[in-house]
Amino acid sequence: MDLMTSTVLSLVAQASIYLCLFFQKVSKRHATHMRIATSIQSDYIHASMPENSEDDAERYIDLDASMTVALSVATFFCLLEIILLMKQSIPSPFAIYSLFSRAIGCTVFLKLVIDYHPIMHFWTSILVFNVSTLTGHIVIFLASFSKRDLC
Repeated sequence: MDLMTSTVLSLVAQASIYLCLFFQKVSKRHATHMRIATSIQSDYIHASMPENSEDDAERYIDLDASMTVALSVATFFCLLEIILLMKQSIPSPFAIYSLFSRAIGCTVFLKLVIDYHPIMHFWTSILVFNVSTLTGHIVIFLASFSKRDLC
């Protein structure tokens, strides 16, 4: 299996993790004011809240929205990278970096999910593992255009 196929498969795997967590959140959510405790994300939201703010419904809703946005942004980044991979061929060193970044990113993200980490840890994981590879793909894509071809 070549590096391009492996890179696409690792991106699809990471996007699948994000989508599964997102749709599990949506399907288990039957919210009636503060009865969102049945939601799968309630554990992450409670881990993000200060200890004495259990009755703070507004903060709870804000953190729930933050979790939804984090999962949506991460899925969008993965899909954008897949589209960029279909349009270009990437150098082997970057493909290897992308594979290792995906493997470590998936492992860290699953640890965050299993251990009920605060939502800010999800944002940090997305920033470190998704944005760095997406930036590399965008730079390679923009560098593929030469000024002679455009003029």
